[in-house]
Amino acid sequence: MMTGRRRAMRWLRRPQRLVALGLCAAATCGITASALLTGGGAAAATASLNATYSALNSTGTTGLQLVTAKQLETPGFKGSGPTWQAEASNPSSPLPGTIRRLPSTAPNITSWIAESGEGDPCLLTSPNHKIHGVWVVTGGCATGPEADQQGAMTVDYDQEAPGTVELAGVVPDGVTAVEVTFADGSTKTATVSQNGWALEATGQPVRAVDLPSGAAVSLEGR
Repeated sequence: MMTGRRRAMRWLRRPQRLVALGLCAAATCGITASALLTGGGAAAATASLNATYSALNSTGTTGLQLVTAKQLETPGFKGSGPTWQAEASNPSSPLPGTIRRLPSTAPNITSWIAESGEGDPCLLTSPNHKIHGVWVVTGGCATGPEADQQGAMTVDYDQEAPGTVELAGVVPDGVTAVEVTFADGSTKTATVSQNGWALEATGQPVRAVDLPSGAAVSLEGR
């Protein structure tokens, strides 16, 4: 299904326990869900991250279809848009009721923030187009004692456009921008909007810095 484009999702914050939930669009991810919300309004979040990630307090449509494994197994099911097979019972997975759509900060990336059952930040992303006829959504949750302060980030290399890299992340309140440094020494800065940021560039990213705090993460070898 993914022969033309390699969505190499690199979960860079607390990688030893990050949960990569895989490709959840018209395909089974081996997890179950209990709700179907097709672009419906998001329920009010009550989880503990709300004070650190204000985007979790937002309301409105998510633009994300949450489905069950049974629905995905229905012959001919393709979904009407980005589709996520959510698992409400797994504490390491995004809680369906906490998923919130983030403002777009890159033209080809849609992102959502959520909270896991363990109280850690989660990030879901999707390209703004189908890949081989499928709306692809990938996601995962950061874990660890400092996960709420570190957030989560992905680095995605696009084989359909060699040299192109897409980065996206969620960061706590107070971070206003993320500066990414590339192997050639150039930098590109993404503005944070409601805890989310994303950018598209060419080259090999080697470092990301949260601003104004200066907290940095190495991207080399990712």
